[in-house]
Amino acid sequence: MFHLIFYQFQFSKKLWLSMIPLFLAAGIIIGLSLNGIFNIRDNLHTLQVNDPTPIFIFPVVFGGITLFFSISTSIQLLIDMLKKDYECWAIVGASRVHIAFLVGGQMSLIASFSSLLAYLISIPSTYHYYYFLQQFFGKDWLPDIPLRFNVLAGTSSILLLTSIAFISGAFHTYKLLASQYRKQSKVARILKFIKNVTLSLIILSLEGYLFYQILQPHTMSSKSLFLFYFLFTHLFLIYLLFPHLQLFLIRIFPTSFFKNHYAPIIAKWTIFHQPLYLKSLNTSILSAITLMSGFQLLSQNIFYLFQENADLEMKVSFFIYLGAPLIVILSNIISITSLSIEKEKQDKIQLDTLGASPYHLCIINIWQASIHILTIFFISLGFNGFLLFCISYVLKENQKLLATISGLFLPGLIISSILFILLLLTNLWSNQSFQKKISKNI
Repeated sequence: MFHLIFYQFQFSKKLWLSMIPLFLAAGIIIGLSLNGIFNIRDNLHTLQVNDPTPIFIFPVVFGGITLFFSISTSIQLLIDMLKKDYECWAIVGASRVHIAFLVGGQMSLIASFSSLLAYLISIPSTYHYYYFLQQFFGKDWLPDIPLRFNVLAGTSSILLLTSIAFISGAFHTYKLLASQYRKQSKVARILKFIKNVTLSLIILSLEGYLFYQILQPHTMSSKSLFLFYFLFTHLFLIYLLFPHLQLFLIRIFPTSFFKNHYAPIIAKWTIFHQPLYLKSLNTSILSAITLMSGFQLLSQNIFYLFQENADLEMKVSFFIYLGAPLIVILSNIISITSLSIEKEKQDKIQLDTLGASPYHLCIINIWQASIHILTIFFISLGFNGFLLFCISYVLKENQKLLATISGLFLPGLIISSILFILLLLTNLWSNQSFQKKISKNI
C-alpha cells in the first residue's frame, strides 16, 4: 500500500502540490500552538507565574476543526479531477476502503512535507504572537517566558497535522465514493433528498427559534448570546444553500444587456459548468466574510456595552478565536484556486480551438472573477443585513443606537477585492502557461 501511495502521488503530484498553501498555513498554526504549550510547560514550574497556555490552545483547536472541514471541499475537487484514475483502481478490484486509504495516504504525505517547513516558520511566529498579546494583557497575565525551538513540539506538530490530513482525507473520500456508487439507485437519491430537506428544516427551525428568542423580553446579555449563536447558524445555512443560491443569482444575471458581447455570456456558462468549484470556493469565502462581519457588528454594537475596553477585547478575541480559522479558510481558497487551474485547461483548449486569443481569454476571466465577487458580496450583504436588523432591534428595545455599521460591508469589500485579484492573477498565470504549452506543441 505504501508503494502504491508513493507511485500514485508521483503520478499526480501537480495536483497534490496545490494543497501546500492549506497545509502550510495549518502547520504554522499547529506548530505555533504546540511550541508555545511545550515551552510554557518547561518553564512554568521554575518561574512560578500565571499559566498563559489557553492563548495557545484555542488556535490549535479551532484551526484543527476548520482544517478537517476545509479539506472536504478540496477533496471533492481532487476526486472529480482524478475520477478516471480511481475508476481504474475500482475496475482492478480496489474497494472504497482501499481508495480512501490511497487518497488519505497521499494527503498525509503532502501534509508531512508541508509541516516540516511550517514548523520552522512557526518558531519565530510563536515569539511574535506571544509578545504581541502581552502588550494587551500585560506581564501579570503573560509573563516573559523564553520561547525557543522544541524537539517534542516539532515532532508532535508534524504527527498531528499528518494524522488530521490522513483521517480527514480517508473519511471524506470514503463518504464521496459511497455517495457516487449509490447514484444509480432511486431509493438512495430519494433518501439523500429527504436528508437534505431534513437538515435544511432543522437549521431553519433553529434560526427561527433563535430569532424568536431575540424578539422576546429577555435581558440584553441573554439576547447578545442568542445573536452570537445566530451568527454561527448562518455558517450551516451557507453550506446547505450553496451553490444553489449563487447559481440562481447568476441565472438571473442580466446578460441580455450584453447580448452583443461574448465575454459575460461565456463567463456565465463557464461558471455553470463548474458547480463543484463554485461550492468549494464560495462556501469558504462566505464563511470567512460572515465570521468577520458578524463578529465586528456584534463587538462594535453589543459587546462594547458590557466591557470597558471594547476595542481591545475585540482585537484580542479576534486573534485568539477567529485568527486561526480565517487563516485556514483563506489558504484553502488559494489551494482550491490552484486546483481549478488544472481543471480549466480543458475549457481553454475548446476556446483556443474556436479561435479565442489571449486577449479574449483575459476579458472572459475578468468577467468570471467579477460575477464571482458580485454574487458573494450581495449574498453576504443579505446574511449580515439580517444580523444587523436583529442587533438594531435589540438596541432600540434598550433605548440605544447603533454605534457603527461598517461591519456590514467592510469585511465583504476587503475579502471580495482580495478574491478578485487572486482569481484574476491565477487565471492570467494559467493563460500564460497554457499559451506557452500550445506554442511548444506547434
